[in-house]
Amino acid sequence: MLKKNLFLRISVWCLFAFMLAPLVIVAAASFSSARSLAFPPKGFSLEWYAAILDDGRWLKSAITSFELAASAMVISVALAFAGALSVTWWHKWRGSNAYQFLLTLPLIVPFTATGVALLLAFRQFSLLGSFRGFLLAHIVITLPFAFRAVLMSLESFDRNYFEAGMTLGANPWKSFLRIVMPLLTPGIAAGSVFAFLLSFDEATVSLLLVGPGITTLPVTLYGQASESASPVVAAVATLQILVVLVFVGIASRTFGVRLFTDVH
Repeated sequence: MLKKNLFLRISVWCLFAFMLAPLVIVAAASFSSARSLAFPPKGFSLEWYAAILDDGRWLKSAITSFELAASAMVISVALAFAGALSVTWWHKWRGSNAYQFLLTLPLIVPFTATGVALLLAFRQFSLLGSFRGFLLAHIVITLPFAFRAVLMSLESFDRNYFEAGMTLGANPWKSFLRIVMPLLTPGIAAGSVFAFLLSFDEATVSLLLVGPGITTLPVTLYGQASESASPVVAAVATLQILVVLVFVGIASRTFGVRLFTDVH
């Protein structure tokens, strides 16, 4: 039994090391003094982080990504909440199953196919290379994830709490806001986190919709990596990973680690 437990522990640590190794390598390469990506890093230098500040493209695309992620998160969660409420709070209505299937369809369709479909559609409405086009595309991508998180939370909710509030004298709106909403917070928070991170890191669809007037951080990063092997790419990727870790850390600190494992 002791040997079995030791083997399991070693296996888990090896799995963690395998998963974290790429992140560690990228972070280490960002501090290299070499003129190209190299690992182990040759010397220590912060010049590649300074180069990010000197190049306005990085800051502009990062601001665009933040704006897109925040906007897509708010709209996706609002639509997800309304959609989940319509299929769980009231009695099942004809077509509700088809409605749920359509909302979650982007989960099973490859992002490349989604990007091509959006490309053809946006070309007809002059939305290519615009913030509105990017936002609509990111909503299409993030909505299914937010919907699933909120739906799971609503499906596990005991409606007797809501009715108990009205029995004690609260009107339906007050009972909903004071009792239902706090209990649904984990699901809403999970949907918000997933929507923001997915939008912030999305590159596949954005590459097909990019234009001269707007670009996102992942698209700029991909373009720079394709053109050269400069360590500035590793520096930007490290900062992007740091932003994600901070966002996840704040969310887990506020709502608990179970936010990412159980939205019930």
